[in-house]
Amino acid sequence: MDMRSRSERILQTLFTLCVMLAMVLAGLFLSRDHWKARISEQASQDLLMQIENGKSEIVLTSLAPEIDGENEDWVAIEGLEKLLGVDFDRPEELTEAQELAQQKKLTAKGKLEIPKISLNLPVLEGTGKVGLRYGAGWFAMSAEPGQPGNCLLFGHRMKARGRLFNRLNELVRGDTVYIADMDAQLYTYTVVDKIEVLPENLFEELYKHTDGRYLSLITCTPQGVGSHRLIILCEIQSEL
Repeated sequence: MDMRSRSERILQTLFTLCVMLAMVLAGLFLSRDHWKARISEQASQDLLMQIENGKSEIVLTSLAPEIDGENEDWVAIEGLEKLLGVDFDRPEELTEAQELAQQKKLTAKGKLEIPKISLNLPVLEGTGKVGLRYGAGWFAMSAEPGQPGNCLLFGHRMKARGRLFNRLNELVRGDTVYIADMDAQLYTYTVVDKIEVLPENLFEELYKHTDGRYLSLITCTPQGVGSHRLIILCEIQSEL
């Protein structure tokens, strides 16, 4: 075998190894997303079980992984500042949520259920980073569940199908949404509108719907881009 043939075989072998390595790395990357979703789902269910057992102060026994792009929505907050004519150094509900999270504690508000999209999530006080890894976050400057005004629940739009608010866009007018508070009072809402707005216009839109008893479910859209905010507006139907 001449030197040229040997060099060609070595290069071919190296190329094959590189292709195999790339395939292995790609598999590990996909597996990483899969297992992150599994761990996150289990953590949410563990927390939901504590809520169903009547615990309002939640001790985090299962730590959910970080979520890509989970920083607070400061563009939307700036829109709220402009709307209210105030200047937040840092919104109170975010600070409280983060302080509790550092202690590995969260405060529960209840649970959210949407049968159409097989959603069953804990509802937590505040919209800080850690809480939104587990479920929906109740915005403290909004109405209590079931009460007059607009109850605002924020959630992440995950890549994994069915995780958090991933399937929220599938809801249409007439769909049913349930929210139970920590006293086991169940409130039934009906979807009345689906709205997309720019982040800076989010709270302006939300504050249009305060004369009545509303529930707004808010997440980013389109999935993977997040340039706009999706609002699923629901109106109370009955109290059971």
